[in-house]
Amino acid sequence: MTGNRVKIIDTPLGICSLKYLYLDKNQIVSFQNNPLSCCTKLEVLTIKENRIRSLTDMGTINTLKRFDITSNKIIDVLQLSNLNMPNLEELNFLNNQIENEPFARYCALYYIPSLSVVNNKIITMTDREKAKTIGSPSNPLMKLIKLTVSHYIQ
Repeated sequence: MTGNRVKIIDTPLGICSLKYLYLDKNQIVSFQNNPLSCCTKLEVLTIKENRIRSLTDMGTINTLKRFDITSNKIIDVLQLSNLNMPNLEELNFLNNQIENEPFARYCALYYIPSLSVVNNKIITMTDREKAKTIGSPSNPLMKLIKLTVSHYIQ
């Protein structure tokens, strides 16, 4: 489904045996009503070059191993906390404004500890240690980011 003018994915896709789904270069702004919930074998999902701002309604995708949201409109690093993908190994969010956060990598790892690659870089033990404190919502810097982002959105 690459290169179409799809804007919203809001109903279950109904392709339960799907393993790879490429939704790149569309005009997707959101996912609503957990449309990927029926994709119980999905391992790779790429939604590069769309207009996604929120990851809130992605739903749970237990089998997903690789997720690429490169070149979207995500500005809030805390959006990563909405991802319920317990077996995710690789996450790419390059060319989003969250990429510019100095510790977005640690936030991703804090919220998704199963990751082994973030933005094409292998996770090290040092990264895992830093993620425990830097990515935590109790970190004062995370609270500052949340305030800054909410001001920016309004």
